[in-house]
This record gives sequence, C-alpha cells and structure tokens, in this order.
Amino acid sequence: MDYYLSIWSVLSIYLIFLTGLIVALVLGYYLRITKARVFLFYIWHTLFSIIYYYYVSLHGGDALEYYELAKIDLIPFSFGSNFVRYLISAIINCLNLSFIGISLIFNIFGTIGLLAFDSSLSFATKNSSRLIKYFAFFIVMLPSVSFWSSGIGKDSISFMATCCGLWASLNLRKRTLVMGFMVSIMMLVRPHVSAVMLISYLLAYFINNNITILKKLLICTILVIVAIFLVPFILKYTGFIENLDLNNIRDYIEMRQSYNLEGASSVDIASMNLPTQMYTYMFKPLFSNINSIYDFIAAFDNTILLFLFVAYIINIFTRNRIILNNTNIEASLFMWVYSFSLWIIFSMTTANTGIALRQKWMFLPMFIFLIISKISNSRIVYNTSKVII
Repeated sequence: MDYYLSIWSVLSIYLIFLTGLIVALVLGYYLRITKARVFLFYIWHTLFSIIYYYYVSLHGGDALEYYELAKIDLIPFSFGSNFVRYLISAIINCLNLSFIGISLIFNIFGTIGLLAFDSSLSFATKNSSRLIKYFAFFIVMLPSVSFWSSGIGKDSISFMATCCGLWASLNLRKRTLVMGFMVSIMMLVRPHVSAVMLISYLLAYFINNNITILKKLLICTILVIVAIFLVPFILKYTGFIENLDLNNIRDYIEMRQSYNLEGASSVDIASMNLPTQMYTYMFKPLFSNINSIYDFIAAFDNTILLFLFVAYIINIFTRNRIILNNTNIEASLFMWVYSFSLWIIFSMTTANTGIALRQKWMFLPMFIFLIISKISNSRIVYNTSKVII
C-alpha cells in the first residue's frame, strides 16, 4: 500500500482523474446523457473508489493482493484474476502508478458501466411517469452498484462489460460490434460468463421468428464452433479435469459450495433447495442479518432489490403485459436467458454472501432493466409490427 506519494504519484492521480472525466463526458454525449448528470455520476463513482481504497487499507482484499504481486515482476498474460494482475503489472511498468492511480483507472471502467446502465434505464422509462424515472435514477445511485465497480479487480471490468452489453442489446442491429467487444472484454476476466453471454445472444437471435432459415443455420454453425473451441477452455478454467458427466458436475457443485465457508458472511447452501439458494444469493443479508456498517448498507440495497422484485411480481398479475416489437424481442430473450442462467449457476456455487454482493452485478443490471420496463409499462416502438411477451 502507498503511504508515501511522490510528486509524480500526485500528478498522475490528477491526470487520471481528468482523463476519466473527459472519457465520461464524451461517452455521456454519445449516450445522450446531460453533462450535469455525467459529472454527478463520475464524482459519485470516484467517491466510492476512494472509500474502496480505505476499505482495502483497513481490511485487505484481492485488490491489495493484485497490486502487491504486480509490483514484484511483469506478469505474463492470462485470463481471469491473472489478467487483472497482468494489466496492473503492465501499468506499473509503463507509468509507475501508485495504488490510488491504478484504482482510478479501474474507476473509469466502472464509470463507463454506470453510464451505460443509466442510459439503458432512461430508455426503459422514456415514456414513464416522473416518479418511475426518479426511481430508476435512484437504482443507479445504489451504493453497491458503485462500490464494487470502483476498485481494482475483475468486478469493475465485468460490470462495464455487462452494462455495455445491456445497452448494445437494445439495438443489436446497429450495435453488434459493441456486443462482440463486450463479450471479448468479459472473456478476459470471466471466461465462463462470456460464454453464457455469447450463447444467450445467439440463442435469442435463433429463436426470433424474423430470422431466416439460412441465418439460423449459420448461427447453429457458430454455436458448434464455439463449443468445439471454447468449452474445453472453460472446463479447464473452472476446474473440470475429468470427463464432463452428471457425477462430475455434482462433485464440482459440492466442491464450490464448500469454498469460502469461513467468516460471518458464509452460508451453508448445500442443505438448501434451489429456490432458497436463489433467494439467499440475491437478497441476503437483510436488516435481520446485519453485523457491521457494511452489512447495513448491503441490507439497504438488498431491501430495495427485494421491493423491486415483489413489485414486478405484483405487476405481472395486476397490469397488462409489455408490448414490444419484433426488433426488440431478441433483446428481451437475451437478457432473460443470460441473467436467469447466471442467477441459477451462481446461487448453486456461491456459499458466501459477501462474494454474492459483488458477483451478482454481472447480471443484475439486465434483470433491473426488465423489471423497470415491466413496472413502467413502457411501449417501445420501432415499427408497426408488435408482439406480446
């Protein structure tokens, strides 16, 4: 940890902060977000980057480990956690930045995701009441959204990839390259999640009735190619060594359920059924489970999320379905397949609610978009051909 900052360290912090602000303003202009709103989001997210810095200083964590290991020597390129170490190592060797300076670089990644998230929710609430728009803004400003995406680690990069993927899915005809780039970015830090993202997109595209047979055959071919080259790599990355069968899958899930069982935030998910696992993963801790100020903040955010899900369920039974058109049906399918698949997978394999608090933001933005769209009853119209979903 940097307890002494040189002149270059102080100057570099200022330059990185200014660079991040310029990036945010340019992106905000492209996403049609006002300058005042962009400035607010950037300052808000940077504030959490500073809080995250002091949190790591007091309690330690992966961010400090990444930084200390990267300072020792240049780390070779790899995927997952090793990519974060490689990136930090390259930055230190090129620019000799301090821990705070590198934190601010990762803060830029998280800010990009935050702006894409806000732009997507603004799209979902375009024709909604002012109350719904304020609520969507409030969701973007939740502490857990910015805290975990503001520090050094995989979370800021994966959050950026998720939110930009969400934004790209709203108009895939024109934003396919953005989606492809975000899948590649996710591949660097979470290869297994990038596979789910890619397969979800191709599956949603395949199910769309507007796609010709020829294009569907092409998609099938791509899926086969992806399976041939990507599946062995994903299996090795996630720890599968033996052949993939039901027994090995069961053993792998049981092994993952035993990880991170130490500490106050650990839970025994092995004895739970799947719905209970999913509930625990998404909404714990609540106010009845708090042991610290961090638990209190997490409980506040989880209570808001629980309220959002309950409001969605009530809305299903009390209001009409959303009307979407054929050009947007694939986006809805992509979000549902991606987010629900990850929710099930992570719920079955994560035995620590502390890890779940940051991990679930790899799919929660898409769930929130779908729920806000439903609650606001937005009618998103690109053409005259509509379908009910």
